[in-house]
Amino acid sequence: MLNERRERLIDFTVIAGALLIGGLLVLQTLGASRDPAKARQAEVRLIEQAAILHEASRALPEETRQAIGLAPSDGAPGTVPRSPAVIALEEIEKQIVASSPSTEARLVWIALAVGWGEDSLARARIAELAADPAALSAHRATLDDLLQLANGRGANALDALDTALGSLGASRWLLAHVGARHLANLDDPGAQAAAADAVAIAESAVSRWTIVSGLEIFLLPTLG
Repeated sequence: MLNERRERLIDFTVIAGALLIGGLLVLQTLGASRDPAKARQAEVRLIEQAAILHEASRALPEETRQAIGLAPSDGAPGTVPRSPAVIALEEIEKQIVASSPSTEARLVWIALAVGWGEDSLARARIAELAADPAALSAHRATLDDLLQLANGRGANALDALDTALGSLGASRWLLAHVGARHLANLDDPGAQAAAADAVAIAESAVSRWTIVSGLEIFLLPTLG
């Protein structure tokens, strides 16, 4: 029983640390708002790190996830339960993407939806961006590739898509998910290993955030 409680405490500390880092990144975003390029980069980081937190939390005990508000909701009686990924995507969109004029943030969110297999959400947002002449002109190839993936086909040019997403600020974690989806659509046997690599990156990232958070919690009172 003692070991089980200790494990739950460690799990909680991991998530609490990640949440603290997320809060610090929000402050960085606000501080960088005078520089549009830095503000867009900060938004992309926030989108990814919120998604990474969600993904890493799936390995936690259900009791722990419920205690810290990361467990999925069954919704109102009579409604179709939404998947945890849909809930996370909708929350990220509401909290970060909806308040931003950045096309980069929307493209990264779409890539995330595609990587997680939430294709109806991805296709809807692709259609919205494609209806914007400026966004379509600047990102036509990226939108085409993401639509290919959302429609269950391989990307036209995965390397070009990776380069485009990387230029927007997407990390190795998101590119791993997009690559895994591309392989899965082609029925490539390497798809499962690629998806597992992406999850491992997420769990490693949360562990690093927790260490950094612990140092901050320890050092800030000392510095004060």
